[in-house]
Amino acid sequence: MTLVRIVEIVVDTFGDVAAETLEVGRHRRIEQPHEFRGRHKPATSDNAREPGHGTPIDGDLEVFSGLSTTKNVGDVIAKFALGDRGHATTVADLLRSDTYGNRALFTQNPLLPATIAVALAPSLRAFDERIPMSSDVESKFHFSREMVSGEIYRKYEKAMRKYWKVEDLDFTQDALDWQRITPEQQKGLLGITIRFLAGEQAVTDELVPMLAASHALRRFDWTMFLATFLLEEAKHAEFFMRWHEAVVGVVDPSEVAPHFLTRGKTVDPTGRFEVRDVMHEALPNYGRILHEAALGGTEKEIERAFVQFSAAYNGFVEGVLTMPSYEIVIDTTTQWDAFPTLKQGFKLILADEGRHITFGTTACRMLIEKDPSYEEAVHEVFDAYRGNIVGLVEYQKAVPGLDVGKYQTMKVRHYRNRCREMGVKPDDTLIEQILDPSIDFVVGVEAG
Repeated sequence: MTLVRIVEIVVDTFGDVAAETLEVGRHRRIEQPHEFRGRHKPATSDNAREPGHGTPIDGDLEVFSGLSTTKNVGDVIAKFALGDRGHATTVADLLRSDTYGNRALFTQNPLLPATIAVALAPSLRAFDERIPMSSDVESKFHFSREMVSGEIYRKYEKAMRKYWKVEDLDFTQDALDWQRITPEQQKGLLGITIRFLAGEQAVTDELVPMLAASHALRRFDWTMFLATFLLEEAKHAEFFMRWHEAVVGVVDPSEVAPHFLTRGKTVDPTGRFEVRDVMHEALPNYGRILHEAALGGTEKEIERAFVQFSAAYNGFVEGVLTMPSYEIVIDTTTQWDAFPTLKQGFKLILADEGRHITFGTTACRMLIEKDPSYEEAVHEVFDAYRGNIVGLVEYQKAVPGLDVGKYQTMKVRHYRNRCREMGVKPDDTLIEQILDPSIDFVVGVEAG
């Protein structure tokens, strides 16, 4: 449904007088009726333009400054047209219902539909910049031999083969192990598992913008894989919910919140680095940017926002920051000879996350190869949350007796791998800071 059709619907609904022409071709030109030529002046030999005597629209709404509501109507139409290119009838319904207080104006001013066309001129130009939409029959089909042989589609196939269910896991031994470990051990383990419980819910909630962007970019293989991605993140959240309910006896927000270790407990004594909540701050922020781009941005805006969001989600959070945390839990269960189902669950989740990470980094590589300027977005994300990578944050130091140096080295390896997969140059200074033994953050282990 095009913007021209939307204007036609409004004209048909609210007035008999329309613009002389609604020529929306390469230059997106709209001509006005004679009464609207110039700045409310009749057409004369001084201001008429041949042929047709219409005035080309340049988006200057001051031409109709006396009709302040007109811009409101134009904005409403533009919002719906650019945001969901198939709801023209919804726009007409809005205007008929007088939701925006414009029906009286249409009744009293039958020429207003032409003015709406003027108000739409900037949006028509913006529409030019969006990804071109084909109207032929072939555009209704997405599969191709090239797509189904590509690396993203192969990840989808592997996800379908590797599906596992939480209900098949037995938490009986873990519940017994919980009763035999010390209160200090319980506190340390919960410092990690509660963070995962919150984190898996957060990443499930924040995945929608990637789906919207993949749809806008018409990458159906990405959409198919992301369908498995979203399902698996929800399943991971379910696993942690079931484990905490069956083993610890907590599940409601009021029960789990007291065990959540806050970011404010981690401090760099030198003041050089700040530890921020990347999970609950960065992902919503970058996700909002990506979602807005997917709804109304140009192809380049969507692609850059996708790289930025994926760098934060798949590269930073999943690909670097949480990798040591998985190993910390697995090493803890091995060291204590306890919690076999927790260990099994973490290994299953880790296998899923490997696909998630490499989907994101592969998508980033594809887009960066298309436009190398997108690499800057990756480094912006890692630099903004540098402190979270440089130091071991509070929950990663919650279990005593572990070799924390091992996890810093592991962090560097994962960071190098993510950069290689995305096709970007690693930040050598960041690597040096991660490995610098003098940079050791102070962690307050009190929860809440």
